[in-house]
Parts: sequence; structure tokens; C-alpha cells
Amino acid sequence: MHPSAIPEETCKRIKKIFDQNNHPGLVDDASLNKNIRDSNVSGFGFGHPQNKEFDSLLLDFVTIANRECFGFHLNGVNEYQLTQYNKLGFYGSHIDLRVTDSYSERKLSLTLQLSDPKDYEGGDFVFNTADNPPAEKLREIGTLLIFPAFLLHEVTEVTSGSRYSLVGWYEGNKFI
Repeated sequence: MHPSAIPEETCKRIKKIFDQNNHPGLVDDASLNKNIRDSNVSGFGFGHPQNKEFDSLLLDFVTIANRECFGFHLNGVNEYQLTQYNKLGFYGSHIDLRVTDSYSERKLSLTLQLSDPKDYEGGDFVFNTADNPPAEKLREIGTLLIFPAFLLHEVTEVTSGSRYSLVGWYEGNKFI
């Protein structure tokens, strides 16, 4: 975890991008299922100009975290996604690893806190099977968390206000 890694003004600028193009968040099989996930997203795939901007902002953090903590073979960024959780919004327990026929898969996930903690209640990022960083630190604007894509995690229900985050996935050759 990197508390306040990204300046507040940069987080506010990123948050404004969300309003330009968003749609309901989908689950693993690309379906809309409000029992598993209730959020809105704006996605930025490989090659998208916004993807490149986010990668240049966050790649050094990912590289250091991978070198010091994980040691995964990474090929680069897969996708970035701006996510908005409004009141009653959540994302139930899930992993970010996707099993596909591709030679490459998500290995590292990241989440960057874009909202001021005073702007919402609830909406906590929680690991289900691992130790959790202090919730108050994760809620600080600009805090960056990088973790293996196979860790089970969730975002609890927002009880008031709106929570915004930037999430991303770095991929590499399959684990097996």
C-alpha cells in the first residue's frame, strides 16, 4: 500500500474523466448482475490514450511492488477502469484473475482511491482471505493498493454519497 501516492489534484482530474463516458459495471462473464455488482464504470483498454496516461502515472509503483513483493513476470498493462459506487453500490467477493485461452492473464491488480473519505460512507475495500490494510489509510485520497489478481476481495455497500476509484490490471504469461 502506498498512502497518498498520487496528489489530490491529480485524483480530482482523473475523477472528472469518469463523467465523459460510463455504463453499468459487468461481472466475470460480461453480464450485468446487480446481485454481484452495482457500480458504473468507464473502461480504457490497451492502446487507449487515457490508458497510456494512467500507465505512465502508476507504472513505477507497480514495478517496485512487483520487484519487492511478488516477482511476477509482467508483460504490461491490460486495462484501466474508473469505477463509481453510488448509495447501495457494491462489488461482492471476487477475484480479478481471468481464466481464458489467451497466453497472458491478469497477475497484478491495483486500486487508486479518488474520493475524499468525507464524500461517502461504507464502500470499504476488503480482502476476504488476507490481512487487510488499515481501512482509514485505504480511504485516503490518492492511496494506491497493489495486490495479486488471485486474491479474493470486495467493495462493501456504500451507505451514503459516492465512492470513486481507478482500478487496473497488469498481465503476464499464465501462472501454469
